[in-house]
Amino acid sequence: MAEGQAMQETHLEIPSQAKHRISKQALGWMAR
Repeated sequence: MAEGQAMQETHLEIPSQAKHRISKQALGWMAR
């Protein structure tokens, strides 16, 4: 549980552009 909360906090700190970039990469890996 604690790890999940930490992940969310770090994601909130990441800029929107970086988040979108990461999401695109994640979608790319999922597509594969």
